[in-house]
Amino acid sequence: MANVIIIGGGIAGTVIASRLHERKPSLSIVLTKAGPDLTGNPYVTDPAAAANLHFSEFDYNYSTTPQEHLDGKPRRNVARDVDDQRWTYEGLLPYFKRTEKQFDAEADPSQNGHEGPMHTAYVSSTGRQYPLRDTVSELWTNLGIPHIHGLNDGCPQGICDLVENFWDGMRQTAQCVFLLQGVQVRTSSFVRRVLFDDANTVVGVELTSGETIELNEGGQVIVSAGAYQTPQVVMLSGVGDLYQLVQHNIPVLSDLPTVEKGLAIGSPLFGGPNYENGGPVDFLVRAPIPTHPLKSAIEKDEGLVSNDHLLFKGPRTRLEMLLMYIAIGAESQVTLASSGSSVDPAINPNYYTTESDRHVMREGSCMQMELMLNTAEDKELVESKHFA
Repeated sequence: MANVIIIGGGIAGTVIASRLHERKPSLSIVLTKAGPDLTGNPYVTDPAAAANLHFSEFDYNYSTTPQEHLDGKPRRNVARDVDDQRWTYEGLLPYFKRTEKQFDAEADPSQNGHEGPMHTAYVSSTGRQYPLRDTVSELWTNLGIPHIHGLNDGCPQGICDLVENFWDGMRQTAQCVFLLQGVQVRTSSFVRRVLFDDANTVVGVELTSGETIELNEGGQVIVSAGAYQTPQVVMLSGVGDLYQLVQHNIPVLSDLPTVEKGLAIGSPLFGGPNYENGGPVDFLVRAPIPTHPLKSAIEKDEGLVSNDHLLFKGPRTRLEMLLMYIAIGAESQVTLASSGSSVDPAINPNYYTTESDRHVMREGSCMQMELMLNTAEDKELVESKHFA
């Protein structure tokens, strides 16, 4: 029996369990984790080895559904619609600061924490100075992108040092930093569904092994199983889109279509020990694109839109340099592929299905070409140019 059952032993579940026990030590808290304890695994702690986790036995290796350019759907921002200030930057800032221990003593204390358990540092403070750093910085400056102190300072528009989370040459994981003494941790315990009584009151959880973990009266279940498995567990429990549940013969407790919506997915020249303790990244850059042509693109997807459309709220970023598009235009979703919890959910990000998606990517590509082909500094970087 437990007062609180937390499904998912990742970052969110670990922090919730640790903080909740810290605040209310009398509660009986159970934290379920689908996989084994990886606290001392070198693939987890060693920055240079972390890539080995991809496609390993510890990787779920999810794949998306085939992308067929479906019709786009309007974006929703529930926190904004109901004016819930807890989910604004200002509302979350105290929790960000409480988590962080910023190495840079000159970092803005109103935006950064210096007493938290997670150590952060700007890449320039590590001594890793890659040979193209200054040139790349000048390239972005020549495109009119301003230099800012950090992307975590509330106004993330510009170029700044990458911030890393390492301590003593090791990656910090939530399990190592947020202590779980006093919490019952159940590893290799894959949750199939949340259990409800006849009054639709939650009474526990069922594991794929058939074992059940029951709640004390008035207890709570917190589902924090990640972006893919959280909606899967909720839908397998009978809460979700009516059509989806009926299709897979799952008893319907609540027709709630929004459950599935809103999915938002080294060189040998540098052999010194400081280069082994991080990735070859100097900067993060976030830059806006012109609003007027973007509005035209959105109207092709959604019809006439007003100037208070979500994507016009600014200044906001719509792309990053690799090139990574931040705001997906069509509504992404996670749906059920089966009534069995062992079958991966159907993950559909709806990539590039709207005109606004494609417009933003074209703008980003043009910015990259301008950066590398039409600036004085590109001559130091580009030996030859070939166009197909």
